[in-house]
Amino acid sequence: VVRIATPWTEADSAPLYLSVLTACGSAIGPGPFMYGGGDRHEAKLWTVVVGGTSHARKGTSWSVTKPIMELVEPDWTNNHVSSGMSSGEGLIQALADMPGDKNLLIVETEFGKVLTVGARGGNTLEDQLRQLWDGSTVNVLNKKKVALSGAYLSVLGHITAEELREKMAAVDIANGFANRILWVYGQRSQLVPDGKRVPDGLLLSVAKEIRQAIHKARKVREMKRNPAATRTWDELYRNIAKTRPPGMLGAVVSRAEAQVLRLSLTFALLDGQKQVLPEHIEA
Repeated sequence: VVRIATPWTEADSAPLYLSVLTACGSAIGPGPFMYGGGDRHEAKLWTVVVGGTSHARKGTSWSVTKPIMELVEPDWTNNHVSSGMSSGEGLIQALADMPGDKNLLIVETEFGKVLTVGARGGNTLEDQLRQLWDGSTVNVLNKKKVALSGAYLSVLGHITAEELREKMAAVDIANGFANRILWVYGQRSQLVPDGKRVPDGLLLSVAKEIRQAIHKARKVREMKRNPAATRTWDELYRNIAKTRPPGMLGAVVSRAEAQVLRLSLTFALLDGQKQVLPEHIEA
């Protein structure tokens, strides 16, 4: 997808790549999972693209990803993508009100607003978000007493580096909100003055492959690594533990093992596999 789209867009390849993976993981939905350290992990990713400047075209990755997903899964794109997080209670209510699967991708092109809202006294948005990254059951003990189970939330956000420095509070780092996010740096990759939507004809073949992989993945339940992947994972796990940076950066990347696990699960599912192989971990 990235190779096909690159000539047509100013979006950086890394944000585009992670945007597509996040969207595909969301479209797969609840079903396939892996255990890591006793915790259950699914293919739900939280990716935030950090633009080096306001001209970094950080939001362009979604502008390219959305039409791709409209070809892959139009029903999911039309009914399971939303935006506008403002409170924990509102988010839980929106998920609870969804008919059928409580599967939602939140796209926040101004993720700085989410950080601003979360910093307000008494706002429970970040508390509820942390619970939704960890699992699928949340209870809100307000007047309505909303109980939500079976939730599957993915997040795709965009923010400038300046906003991130200004609005990311130490509490976001200390309470584990920041380390649940895959932070991806992006900058304008090229100048495309007459940039146009990637022609559907170029994407139809790969969209069909992705659609088939997603439909197959929805039938999968617990995933495990094969013996070779187990050895690869053991070595990588130890290296991550040894090389974790100190201080605030170390806190932000302290869920690196869990992030790699979720990415490897997503890679394996999109590869049409029922086991995680070494190449999925290495990727």
